[in-house]
Amino acid sequence: MDLQLTNVEHFSKSNFDDKMCRLNGFQQEITLNTNKIDQLIVFGEQLIQKSEPLDAILIEDELEELHRYCQEVFGRVARFHQRLTSRHP
Repeated sequence: MDLQLTNVEHFSKSNFDDKMCRLNGFQQEITLNTNKIDQLIVFGEQLIQKSEPLDAILIEDELEELHRYCQEVFGRVARFHQRLTSRHP
């Protein structure tokens, strides 16, 4: 999604309607994948509890990185949507 968003946002010569259609698709993907990501984080937290301390630290770092990355991409989708709709009457 990150790469697709970058393409639509910066390199696409598409018109407003095409970009909005793609953006709506991204938002649907976010909705569909949010539960899966949340489940992954819950499973990771359970794994942390069952792991050796050094492994738990690594897993926790990876989960935090995943969470930050998802929030960054989801935030970019929201900001791009806001930019598109604020420029178009």
